[in-house]
Amino acid sequence: MTLRAGAEWFGPQEVDWLLRLREELPNLRTALDFCAAHPDHVGTAVAIAVDLARTRCWFFSSVLGEGRYWLERLLASPLALPPDLMVSALAMKVWIALCQGDNPAAEVFLAECRAQAAGPEGPPLAPLTFIEGAHALLVDGTSESTSRLAAAREQFLRDGRRGDAHMATMMWAMAEAFLGDPVSARAASREYTAEAEASGAQWARTWARWCAGLVELRHGDPAASLTPLHDALARQSSFGDSWGPVWGVETLAWAVAETDRHTDAARLLGAAHRLRQDTGVALTGLRPFHDAHVAAVHRVRTALTPQEYTQAWGYGASENSVLLALRTGSNPHTEPRPGAGRAPHPRRNEDPRPA
Repeated sequence: MTLRAGAEWFGPQEVDWLLRLREELPNLRTALDFCAAHPDHVGTAVAIAVDLARTRCWFFSSVLGEGRYWLERLLASPLALPPDLMVSALAMKVWIALCQGDNPAAEVFLAECRAQAAGPEGPPLAPLTFIEGAHALLVDGTSESTSRLAAAREQFLRDGRRGDAHMATMMWAMAEAFLGDPVSARAASREYTAEAEASGAQWARTWARWCAGLVELRHGDPAASLTPLHDALARQSSFGDSWGPVWGVETLAWAVAETDRHTDAARLLGAAHRLRQDTGVALTGLRPFHDAHVAAVHRVRTALTPQEYTQAWGYGASENSVLLALRTGSNPHTEPRPGAGRAPHPRRNEDPRPA
């Protein structure tokens, strides 16, 4: 089942596969546990764990730590796997650690991946190129990420791995949004959107909408970014996604802060914090996201008093995060512009609560 899901996940049945895999997780755990206990079947378990990571099942189902657990457990055994499967497994282990914001572990895992990929000269293995590009974006925050991710996309296509190629497209477009100029960022977003629309993959389409909103926020009109960001979040919520809203609510907080709705932004920052706690994500390990978060917090804290900020943040953290964000993101006039008639208060540059 996971083999077929891995082959078909970037297509019209994408959400159906994600929902089915989530329902089957108890059975898949039993299979993984059985295979892990029998040396002759460990390779099968590695393939299952890799396909669950490739299809983003661990992400969609908000069990990121479990995905990492299985990959670490299985790869701790002496294995003789095909090189591509081994490198894919190691790359997925890096990927999950990166998304958790666990940079020290990601560095160790990346070194393992590079060592395994070293060998006779030949075409570079696409999973390594992809994870090096993701590392360059999320840890280093350097423009080198765009070329590496673009190269990974071409390598995946060369290997016939269409879904993996699209994930490289997504990360490439994201890198352009954070690190590129307005021309390159908009061009990447258009290409990403066209690819997602042509696929019929519903989850991919929501991420393309999110990326379009991110590009508009960073390179255009922050107020205009609210519509695609809200649309992406609403679609993800409609089919029970647990991963996309983590980033959708956070990005909406940045956009709302840029439109000077500071109380609403503080509420959204609190709501986003709660979602990160639920999914085990730390922004401190995700450089472009962390930098944007810090900038939004600074903007909001500069406009609000400490009491106003703490009260609004706490309200957001205690409410249903997604519903709060959908209400806020759909109404650009939920609060009067704060600070009218008084000088702004200088604030520290960081959120007093955990990121």
